[in-house]
Amino acid sequence: LHCNRTRAVAQYSVLHKHEFAACCVPSGRVFGTHAGSQNLSGSRSHVVPMSVAKAQRANRRGNPFFEGAAIAVSTVAFCGVGAAVCEAAQATESNDQIDFSKVRSSVAVLLEQDPDFGPTLVRLGWHASGTYDRFTRTGGSNGGTIRFEPESGHGANAGLSKAMARLEPIKAQFGAALTYGDLYTFASAVAIEHMGGPAIAWRPGRMDAVDGSACTPDGRLPDAEVAASGSSVAGTVNHLRTIFGRMGFNDQELVALSGAHALGRCHPSASGYTGPWTRAPTTFSNEYFRELLENTWTLKKWDGPIQYEDPSGDLMMLPSDMALIWDRDLRGYVELYAKNEEKFFEDFAAAFSKLLELGVARLESSSQRSVVAQRLAHQKEELVSKLGEMERAAASARAVLEEQLFEAQRAAGVLSAQAGEAAEALMREKEAEVRELEQALYERVKRDAADLKNTHATLKQKIAEEQAALGKKLDEKAKEIKKSWWG
Repeated sequence: LHCNRTRAVAQYSVLHKHEFAACCVPSGRVFGTHAGSQNLSGSRSHVVPMSVAKAQRANRRGNPFFEGAAIAVSTVAFCGVGAAVCEAAQATESNDQIDFSKVRSSVAVLLEQDPDFGPTLVRLGWHASGTYDRFTRTGGSNGGTIRFEPESGHGANAGLSKAMARLEPIKAQFGAALTYGDLYTFASAVAIEHMGGPAIAWRPGRMDAVDGSACTPDGRLPDAEVAASGSSVAGTVNHLRTIFGRMGFNDQELVALSGAHALGRCHPSASGYTGPWTRAPTTFSNEYFRELLENTWTLKKWDGPIQYEDPSGDLMMLPSDMALIWDRDLRGYVELYAKNEEKFFEDFAAAFSKLLELGVARLESSSQRSVVAQRLAHQKEELVSKLGEMERAAASARAVLEEQLFEAQRAAGVLSAQAGEAAEALMREKEAEVRELEQALYERVKRDAADLKNTHATLKQKIAEEQAALGKKLDEKAKEIKKSWWG
């Protein structure tokens, strides 16, 4: 066995060398979650202890002290950590026949051979589970229906058929005792832990559907195209809250699950979008939130769908990603997780474990549930359903108000622009009048100066003539005097 000690820089170089197996599609980007060491039934969960994730993250950051520890931890994760014994009601063959440490080892082999397969497995577990509708109680991971048409052909699931095909040898190895629903969800949990993420509490007990009759309709997963086509930020945020609320998630869980965009990248051939969210797309971390807040994002100028890029053009964000920092309530959780990776891992693990169990009636034996617990669970479900309806109504009202505010702001902007244009026109008009007055004054002064000059010349000529006449008279007078003197 060997340890995957690829650091973030080295992983980033892989971006330009290999095509990632994790395809991003319009309705389902990689999402993902941290939990305790025991499952809800009290039995030991199939998880890698927290020390594994810490050692892997330390190795990712290039700490030489942890490199040897990471090798040892990878070996432990590769071999598996225990096996949970959990009874599956109505199962044709009981899950307690399976040693899940061996299943973990088989999945780990695939991840060691191809590290880029990790994000794809996370996406597979998400898409197999994220179709759940808590109002109709349909969809979810129970049945493993994602392998059947029409669900396997949904746009959100582009590229996942290849991932399921790569898991078929493991399914064949363990036979009917290992259901597809358990295999897909367990493999996604193992992948998160393998990439340095938190330990995911997971329990077996999902049934397998025999055909595609239970497949859910298309459109139940987050859709970047729907979000991007919204008329406002509120429309994008409302779409996310509607999709996640239908599954029973609140704002905090929505943002936590979005943090798995630290993994994988988008492919134009699958979703139309292109590029990774972070520079370490096979390492689970809080880098996604840090990039959202600390980087600068502008609209990408290209012929593809709406997406955003950083100044380098290497990283990208979808409209649904940007909505997390555009909305005030969602942004609060983004800021929290950007500062506190441990808190993010804790919340993510809890939300992802919850995601993987959506649509599964029970994962523990009936003897472990009392009548009171069942009644309380039913009452809680009704309350959650009512709360969801109230949240949707509030979200719709908020969306309308935000639309009205947006229109009012736009109208105010138009009025302000019109006022500015009018002021500029008046200023130009007054400036023209001043210039005309200045020109008229100049011409008048010029004419007065010319008249004054002509008057001066006339006076000068007149004076000269008078002086000449006077001189002549003086000469004549002098002659007369002289003549009178000399007789």
